[in-house]
Amino acid sequence: KWEQGDMVIWDNHGTMHRALPYSDTSRREMHRTTIAGTEPVPGPDKVRKAA
Repeated sequence: KWEQGDMVIWDNHGTMHRALPYSDTSRREMHRTTIAGTEPVPGPDKVRKAA
């Protein structure tokens, strides 16, 4: 179960969601953000919970 302050990171390169069906003639646009660096992403035990 998700709780307030939880953080989710996923790769949505091939995922797209919408509440209503997509039309075959509609334009769809996706953006991808890639973070570069040498510091590892902290695990859930290292992330401070929101107050």
